[in-house]
Amino acid sequence: SLWFLLLAAFSFIGNICMGIGFGVSGSRSTRRMRVLVFDKLMRYSMGWFDYPDHSTGELTTRLEEDSEAVGNITGLSQGQRVQVFSCLAAGLIVTLIYSWQVGLTAIACIPLILGSSIIQARFASREPPNDNLISPATLLERSFADIVLLQ
Repeated sequence: SLWFLLLAAFSFIGNICMGIGFGVSGSRSTRRMRVLVFDKLMRYSMGWFDYPDHSTGELTTRLEEDSEAVGNITGLSQGQRVQVFSCLAAGLIVTLIYSWQVGLTAIACIPLILGSSIIQARFASREPPNDNLISPATLLERSFADIVLLQ
């Protein structure tokens, strides 16, 4: 039982370090991407911003969505993937050491678990079709511009 207590303590410390490390790296990469994209946008000529696809609302919405996507890939979700695969490897090693029959059974179940996870991810990620030709941010920006024109 002392080994389980020691394992729990190391797991606790490892989870804290993993959360801090991946959280900081994800926020830094997101911030860096926002700065680089904004710097690149500011280098375009003024005429480029006259197109409806390049309005302020569209560009800020796109910048926010892209940086959120980068944050989702590189932040804590990446840490969770690392944790899942390391726990899977550690569990397989322990079961193969103590009981090779149970270890082989666990290895045989891995494709079933991966297949069901893939199917679940496909159904969970389905989004309804977006038939809007204009984004809400652009619509809001245009309405504010029209209000200013009317005043």
